[in-house]
Parts: sequence; C-alpha cells; structure tokens
Amino acid sequence: MQIEMTAEVVLSQLGYTKSDTALKQAEIMINNTGNFEKFAKHILSLNDHLKKMNAYVGLSNQTDYLKIKCDENDAEEILEEFHEEVLHWSNKYNVKLEKMPSKPIYYILGTVYEHDNKASFDALCNNLGDNLPPHKRFAFHLML
Repeated sequence: MQIEMTAEVVLSQLGYTKSDTALKQAEIMINNTGNFEKFAKHILSLNDHLKKMNAYVGLSNQTDYLKIKCDENDAEEILEEFHEEVLHWSNKYNVKLEKMPSKPIYYILGTVYEHDNKASFDALCNNLGDNLPPHKRFAFHLML
C-alpha cells in the first residue's frame, strides 16, 4: 500500500500536532521542495534512523523546507555518524541538501537535477547548438 505524503501525513508521521498553522507550513514546504513526492516516503525512514542519534527531520522555522537536525552537543562520534547517515540517504535517493555552516543542520531542497540552475541550463541549450531564444528555452525546460 502506497501512502500519499500529504501535509497531514507529514505532520502526523513526524510527530507534530495538527493545527491550521502547521498544516499551512507543511503545505508550503511540500510545494517548495522539488519533486517532493519522489522521495517523501523515505523521509520517514530517515527520521527513524536518526532518532538513535538524538536527531530528527522536522519543519523549519527559518525556511520553507524540511530540516534535518542533530543536537550540537552530542559526542563527536554521533555527529560523524549523523553526517554520514544524512549524506548516504541523500545520495541513495538523489536528494539535494543545503548544509548550514558550522552546524549539524541540513535543509531538504528537493531532488538533484543535472541542470538545476540557470547557468547549467543555458550551457545545455548552448551545447545543443541552437542558442534557443528565451521563450523556446522555457518550453524546452518544461520538456526536461
């Protein structure tokens, strides 16, 4: 049975109380996270693995993404295991993360795209030899 990862399911599975504010925040996070549905179910297994490290996946008060966080005061071995687990999960499910400098916090941005920014997309268009005009680039981007 496949679970659809709605805002309500995300809140419930990550241990949040359902409220209008939390539902809205979860809906915004889902809409901002690229291809959320492709890896959403794996967020729950990551959260389960992280619990033994005093770490978790949760909603962020700073961004419109999910965060992966470990207690900064944990032993160095636990922090190392945390980083390894998060990076392993990210690579396994092709998830793009943003790490906070000097903190054991990652933000889940979405799936990794080979051409996930304008510069690399422009390079792709140029490599096609077309030098497509902007309106055709947009249409081409939609086909990717």
